[in-house]
Amino acid sequence: MLIKTLVLITCAVLPIQAMEFGIGAVGNIGIGFSRYETDVRDETANLVTDHLSSRAPVFGLGPMVNFWFNDNFGLNMCLQYSLYNYNYTYDYATSEAAIELRWSIQSLILPADLKIAIPFGKNRAFIGGGVIVSKQLKGKEGGIIWGNDLEAWNMRSEELKTDFLLRALIGVEFCSGNIGYQTSIDYYQGLYPLFVEPWASTHHLSLSFAVLYYPGKGNGSD
Repeated sequence: MLIKTLVLITCAVLPIQAMEFGIGAVGNIGIGFSRYETDVRDETANLVTDHLSSRAPVFGLGPMVNFWFNDNFGLNMCLQYSLYNYNYTYDYATSEAAIELRWSIQSLILPADLKIAIPFGKNRAFIGGGVIVSKQLKGKEGGIIWGNDLEAWNMRSEELKTDFLLRALIGVEFCSGNIGYQTSIDYYQGLYPLFVEPWASTHHLSLSFAVLYYPGKGNGSD
């Protein structure tokens, strides 16, 4: 409900204030880095590390709106369906990947970013930052325990979370007529999809591409 309300307010109010208003679609692909610190020790299994780590791909796709209030300041928002994968492995001296835990989580995310731009011709380079509202929709768990492959099962509703995250980005926008092509590198920390303990951390780095239509741009309004 919160995400729907924010989208409606944005679409109704911000286009009136914007010098340029664009609407289109955005997709991204990236990688998530996670590390989970734990003090669990199993002397019989000869545990040699006390953490789990994960490096796995993330994907996102959805509609996007972009506002430029003047040549140097803007805001973009999008609503994305995203897929996050995590693969954690306990490291044992006696066996490789003796315990491997896997999660695949589908989320609805709403990023909103303020941008500071440097124009060059009809194009812009920008840096920015903002917040992400993330609502986990559903997920699956599975893994390998002592060589036995576990059949994946659905996550319980109480395990799914809603998070507010900070995000930073740097990118460029190229324009041809009333079409804008925007690409950026995004970083955000959080989601905490697996563990709520404060020693769990998750970092995401992604590359985004967007195509935007600017009504009136390229028709003498530049």
